Amino acid sequence: MIGSTVQIIFVFIFTLTALTLGCSAQQTEDQALANLRQMTRDGRAPSEDYVAGIESRFAGKRAGLLAKLLRAKIKFDSKDFAGAAALLNTEDFRTKTKVADHAMWLRGRALQESGNHVMAMSVFERLSTDFPDSLYSTDSRIRWAESAIKAGQGGTVSSRLADLIEARNPEANLVAGQAYEAQGNQAEAIRHYRRVYFYGAGSDSAKRAESQLVALSQPLTAQSADEAIQRAELLRATKDLGGAEKAYAELAISQPTAMTAAVRLRQLTVLASQRKAVEAQNAFIAIPASAKEKEEAYYQLTMAQARARQWQQARATAEEMRAKFPGGRFTPKAWVDAGMAAREAKNKLEEQSFLRAAVANFPNAVEVASAQF
Repeated sequence: MIGSTVQIIFVFIFTLTALTLGCSAQQTEDQALANLRQMTRDGRAPSEDYVAGIESRFAGKRAGLLAKLLRAKIKFDSKDFAGAAALLNTEDFRTKTKVADHAMWLRGRALQESGNHVMAMSVFERLSTDFPDSLYSTDSRIRWAESAIKAGQGGTVSSRLADLIEARNPEANLVAGQAYEAQGNQAEAIRHYRRVYFYGAGSDSAKRAESQLVALSQPLTAQSADEAIQRAELLRATKDLGGAEKAYAELAISQPTAMTAAVRLRQLTVLASQRKAVEAQNAFIAIPASAKEKEEAYYQLTMAQARARQWQQARATAEEMRAKFPGGRFTPKAWVDAGMAAREAKNKLEEQSFLRAAVANFPNAVEVASAQF
């Protein structure tokens, strides 16, 4: 979900020079807009009084409305949520600007933060309905659901978010679980939290779902190969390598038949990135010699050993790879990248050994060009 730090249309910066220019009596609307853009470039806000001056000077015009939006953001950031919501309670953004969805998003959030959940639901619903292509369309539906739960109307959350839930949207499933839990339907709450934990792994929602499952004394073990694979893959994709390593290990124990050559290769890739040479060797052995993934597996094992500074083992693996896949796509890359790993380790002798071998054995390979510098 778009967090509280999302910039609604501008970010702010205050400079004395810009203030001086902005207070000029001869300032036109175009100049006011230019000054606002200049002042909001790097993230710090000008004073509310200055922005209010532009809002008043160009009341009912585009510059004035954009200033109103900026002033509402200043109030929001100062936790004057009621004040921000009141400023944005106008249809002028829809009729006179192209940022109506931004204004509605900020107003809905301000109402939500001030505790006016019924009105927030109305604003979020209008936003998702009237601006289906907006950046905030999906997030406004999630926010609507959050306010619906707070307003005691959580019974309709799952049906209103059915398409997002079915698409395994982590936030939609999390809020659906919260709605069911608020209604006392623990079984459905757990089912949705599990969907988030496994199919939204790596997201903030998954971490929150994990906390909810632990609080409900639920095990975090996969009940199917699909759950386990999805969690491992998503953790790998989000660069949570420690989490991915653990997930693949659990998958291998709980669902051994799911450990295909392709899955083993992805496990091996994670282990190589973690410099886990011994574990990488075990994953490599589990990949059949006849599998099409075996060539890349040789590359990943070479890299696991090189990163672990096991130079003798890395060279032996690379030599075996060269013998088995002399024309392979990953073979020259293994020699070059092992040399680069030695360079990073400041091991000049091993660097030169790998890179000179790459140049000698694969003189026409594209990858070898970097080995000559």
